Amino acid sequence: MNKSKYFLYPLVPCIYYATTGKFYSPLIITVLYGTMYRYLLQTIFNAVACSETLVSRWRILDQNPPKEQMQREDDWDNALIFSVYAFAIVDLLFPWLFSESVEISFTSLFWSIFVGHYCLVEPVYYVAHRLMHHSYFYSKTHYHHHASRITMARSGTSHPFGENVLYMCIFSMPFLLPAVIGCFSMDIIIPYFLWFDFMN
Repeated sequence: MNKSKYFLYPLVPCIYYATTGKFYSPLIITVLYGTMYRYLLQTIFNAVACSETLVSRWRILDQNPPKEQMQREDDWDNALIFSVYAFAIVDLLFPWLFSESVEISFTSLFWSIFVGHYCLVEPVYYVAHRLMHHSYFYSKTHYHHHASRITMARSGTSHPFGENVLYMCIFSMPFLLPAVIGCFSMDIIIPYFLWFDFMN
């Protein structure tokens, strides 16, 4: 995708209006706010990574990434765009799934994120990532991620389309499973997005 990919964001309300007669849903507004915060967090991480004063002591390689790597990693935010569309697709196909958002305490929110991520996402992600290192999948898709020799904050989220779809399915579990059993809270979206990006 090139820079025109950012025009995909304004298409979300158009798709909603065409299918529901409304420009948005509360879920998508929350996801868009969360995505905005994710861009802000990524900008901060990139600024820190490029600051000689802050990171020169801890750098493993005192070099700037080559131009080819920087160009290849321009796709780092495709996952952010895909996540908005993934939420929109699920919301439009299964409107009942996210229609009821329960009130949740901070403690419950913390445990929802913790259990959802460490008991669901991490084990499945581990198996999927190991599978990505199988010679077939590695040569088809995962090599792209490991081609970055001088890593930056955005190197960890730079993946081809197929791999982004796989990870989107895995990382959606902390949202989808509570929704299926009727205890979904929109309050979990932004903290989980930010916590996940911070840890990544």
